[in-house]
Amino acid sequence: MKSLLYILLFVICSQAYSQSLKLIHPIGGERFTVGDSMVIKWENIDSTDLVQIDFSTNNGIDWNIIDTTRGFSYIWKNLPDSTLSECIIKVRILSQITNSSEHTLIGSNDEVEHIAFHPSGNTIASADQCDILIWNLHTQSIEKKLTHGNLWVWSLIFSPDAKRINSTHSNRIVHNWDIDSNKILQPLFVSNNQIYSIAYSNDGKYLALGGYDSIIFIIDVETKNVLKTFNWNTGYVSKVLFSADGKHLITGHSDNVINIWSFETDELLRTLKGHSGFIIDISINPNGQTIASSSADSTIKLWNISNGELIHSISEKNKVYSLEFSKDGKNLASSSGNDIHIWDVETWKKARTFTGHTNTVTCLAYSPDNKFIATGSKDLLIKIWRNNVDTLHLDQSSSPFSIVSETTSIKNQNGQNRILSIRQNPSDEKATIELNLIEEGISSLKIYNSNGFLMESYGFTTSGSRTIEVDTKNFSNGLYFITIETPTLFDKAKLMLVR
Repeated sequence: MKSLLYILLFVICSQAYSQSLKLIHPIGGERFTVGDSMVIKWENIDSTDLVQIDFSTNNGIDWNIIDTTRGFSYIWKNLPDSTLSECIIKVRILSQITNSSEHTLIGSNDEVEHIAFHPSGNTIASADQCDILIWNLHTQSIEKKLTHGNLWVWSLIFSPDAKRINSTHSNRIVHNWDIDSNKILQPLFVSNNQIYSIAYSNDGKYLALGGYDSIIFIIDVETKNVLKTFNWNTGYVSKVLFSADGKHLITGHSDNVINIWSFETDELLRTLKGHSGFIIDISINPNGQTIASSSADSTIKLWNISNGELIHSISEKNKVYSLEFSKDGKNLASSSGNDIHIWDVETWKKARTFTGHTNTVTCLAYSPDNKFIATGSKDLLIKIWRNNVDTLHLDQSSSPFSIVSETTSIKNQNGQNRILSIRQNPSDEKATIELNLIEEGISSLKIYNSNGFLMESYGFTTSGSRTIEVDTKNFSNGLYFITIETPTLFDKAKLMLVR
C-alpha cells in the first residue's frame, strides 16, 4: 500500500511539474513598434526561479539573449529595429533556487584546503593543513583519518581505480595511501622541491606533477618511473591538468600565464596571456573546447583551447581560490569570498549563488553524478549543496509576431494620412476611425492594446473613404495602437481611451 502511495505521489508531482513554465505573451500574431516596450509574461513557475529570455527574428533558427530575471513578467524596452515578421520569444528556467546546503560536515581541526569526491560519489576526501579525512556522506561522519606527522598537505586526488588516495606534502613526496588499510604504500615520486598540483590522465596510465621547480613531471603509474618532463623556466607550476582526450597537458604558472602542451610531441602549442596575477586554479570544460582559469588578480577568464583566444572575463571582488566546470559542461562553479557562484556557460551570467560559509571558500568539487557540489572553507566546515542549476523547462511563442518601424510610410504616396481621424465617443462607448484607402487590393485595420494583444480586426478589398465605429465597451482605459496595412504601405496611430 505504501509503495502504491509513493507511485501515486510521484505521478501526481510529475504531472504537475510537467505543466511548468507557460509563455502567455507574446504568443504569436501580435504587432509591435520599433522603440516601444513589450511586456513578456509567463506562468506556472515559482517566483524565485531564474528565467532566461531569448529572441529570434527568423522563427527560431537563431537566438539572441535579451536578459535573465525572476518573477512572472519582463518589460523589454526600446524594441530593436527589425524588418522581419518572423519574431519569436523563448523563455526557459535556468535554475530553481534552494540556497541552503543539504549537509554540513563538522570535524576538521583546521582550514579545509582541498576536497575530492570518490568516484562512487558516496564519500569525499578533504585535507586541512596536515590531515586527510575520509567522510561518509550518508552518515555525514568521518570514516578514516590519514596522517603523516605534521606535514602540510599541498594536494590530494583519488586514483582512477578508487582504491588509493595520492597526496603531496611538504616533505616533497607524492604519497600513495591504501584506503582500506589506511597504510602508506610505496611513494609514487620523490621530488627535489615542493609539488603543488597532481592530475591523472583519463585512462589512469599517467600522473602529472607540478611544483616549485618549474618542471612538470609525467609519471608512468605502472612502473612509477618518470616518462617525460616539460620545462617552463619563468615561474613555478601552480596547476596541472590533462585534457579529456589525453592529447594536451594544461599548466598554470606563477608568472600569470597558462601553457597548453602537446602530450604526444612534448611541444608547447600556445601560451595564454591576460591575467595580471599568478594562476590559482584551472578547469577544462568536458566538451574539451574551453578552459577556465582563476588568478590572484581576482578574475576568471575563459579561453578557447584550439586557438588560445580569450572568450570572456569575469571580475570578482575576491580572489577565486577554486573553480570547476559541471560534469555536463553547462555551468561553472567558482568560489568568491564566503560564497560560491554558479555561472551559466552559454550566457556567462550568474545563475545562482550559494551562501552559508562564514569564512573564505578555498576549494570545491562536483560529484561524479553532477547532483551535488562540495565546498571547503577556512571556517573549518564542509558543505554539500544540491546542484539543480540546469535548463529544466522552456516555452516559446506558438507562432511569429512582428516588430515594425513607426516611421514606415506614415503618409501615402500623395502625402495624405491614411488614417484621417480617430474620435472617442464616451457617451456610447464607441470610437470612430476615418480612413482613406487609395489602393485596390486586400487591406486591413487592426487594433492592439498596449501589451500587443489583438483586440479588433477589419478587412477591405477596395479603395475609398471609410468610417468605422469600434465598440469599446469591453476595452479598459489606456493606450491602444491602430494599424492600417495595404499591399504596399503601412500606417499606425494611437488611441487613448479615458472614461
